[in-house]
Amino acid sequence: MIRIMLVDDEPFIRVAIRSLFSWEKYDYFIAAEASNGTDALQKLEHEDIDLLITDIKMPVTDGIKLLHQVKERYPHIKCVVLSNYEDFELTRKAFLEGAVDYLLKGNLNEENFSALVQRLNANYFQVQSDSFTSNKAPIHRSFEHKVSALQQLISQDLAPDTRNELTHELDMGLPYVISSVKLFSNSPEFTSSEPDTHVNKKLIRNTVFKIISEISEFKLYYYDVSTNEYIFIIYDQDRENTTFFKHLQAFYDQLTSNLFIYLNKFSVIGTSQLRKEVQEISISYQEADTMSDLIFYCRESAQYFFVPDNVNLHADNPVRQFVLSYMETLPHWIKIHAWTALESFFHELLEQFKINLYPPTYSKRIVTNLEFLIMNELTRNFSDNKEFYNDYDHLFDTTMHAAHITSLENITADFLAKIKAAASSLYLLDANCSEIVQQAVTYLQKNYLNPEINLTFIANEIGVNSSYLSRIFHKETEKTFNTYLNFLRIEHAKKLLRTTSDNIVAISEKSGYNNSKYFVNLFKKVEGMSPSAYRNMQADLFQKRNDK
Repeated sequence: MIRIMLVDDEPFIRVAIRSLFSWEKYDYFIAAEASNGTDALQKLEHEDIDLLITDIKMPVTDGIKLLHQVKERYPHIKCVVLSNYEDFELTRKAFLEGAVDYLLKGNLNEENFSALVQRLNANYFQVQSDSFTSNKAPIHRSFEHKVSALQQLISQDLAPDTRNELTHELDMGLPYVISSVKLFSNSPEFTSSEPDTHVNKKLIRNTVFKIISEISEFKLYYYDVSTNEYIFIIYDQDRENTTFFKHLQAFYDQLTSNLFIYLNKFSVIGTSQLRKEVQEISISYQEADTMSDLIFYCRESAQYFFVPDNVNLHADNPVRQFVLSYMETLPHWIKIHAWTALESFFHELLEQFKINLYPPTYSKRIVTNLEFLIMNELTRNFSDNKEFYNDYDHLFDTTMHAAHITSLENITADFLAKIKAAASSLYLLDANCSEIVQQAVTYLQKNYLNPEINLTFIANEIGVNSSYLSRIFHKETEKTFNTYLNFLRIEHAKKLLRTTSDNIVAISEKSGYNNSKYFVNLFKKVEGMSPSAYRNMQADLFQKRNDK
């Protein structure tokens, strides 16, 4: 067996090397880890190591100095370095110091690890790859059989004989709990995305399993439902339940902390009641799954929850009835700017969520649907101008990824505040406006790109004196007619600057201005910068968002 030492100051890299490849299959074993060269040299004094895999750039003692010391003290150890594409010169120095091969940090995957092992076996090691795997296979199969038994007991209605057989496979007899562990992206509003790749999913899964196996002092079996959801069955090895739950809480604290450190994931854990009867495993799972969802409604610092209290997810649905009772009222509130009533509605809705304790996904879907409704109503009230939607590109994704009821409350409050501000800035019609002003605004919203549109033109269209229209328009909107017209056109021009490569003359014409020089001067006056400067600023902002 080839004994390996991993040396890297990034724990996640060490986890990746451990997790993404079945070293044991090739008779390799990771016997030790170190976080820098000094740490490695100290451990090498007590460890029998055949292969050193080390990073080059590390604090305290870097990889180059480590290789030099290893070559002098332990010439039998073969060394492989971890490097990046830009580290060519350092990699060259590493080979001068005795490195025999290298791995690119950006390509840590099963294929490259396998190729490395084949090269090492061909040139340096004589390995009998079947010996270790054949000895270990029965243990691995036994664990897999137990996990399979647990999955079947949880998810299926089984015949008594089959249930008894599976019970025997699990070595049941001790009291147990079922735990449901769910992972979320570590972001205040949960908008960060994870690369949806096979390697990434495998790395997350293997990292979770490694953390569990290293920190648990319980007898337990576990499996993954998905990349971000895991099920445990944990046995009570203490005589007193209070002692067991105390140790369980300590285990959860360690688990959530390590998941945060290694995967940058926030986790919630729901746990069933303590039980003894195997016939109740599926009930225990339902409790655990329900409790991991209900943490959404608990205080933000809650990481786990033990016993459900009279939760009935199949009762009559008062939330649905509450929302349906306001479906005809909501559009009217939006049209007349009844923001206080709209805020009160959402406040009462969120209180209903807390009282009824529905699954978080259900609650978040209701809020998302209401957000869509409000945005659609604003569109209807403001023709096809959707400029103020730019701040809401990821609103609905943010809502669905809220990890706690407080986050959902904050998202809702922020949404309503922005909608209120946007409606004000876009001069949505107030219900108290006269019919003449309403007609003028509606006509403008539909025809503002026509360069022939002006106050006299619209006054003739609606059959009033232009001076009278000017006076009443200013009185009721607190804006002049031309201010409103230019606002609509400049907003359209901003959209074209963000989304097209048209030149300034073309954008001027498409925005209702025949004179591009006048357009540029007006744009500077309104926005405080030229159209070209605005376009460059928006391009920079877009690039920064992508870089994140």
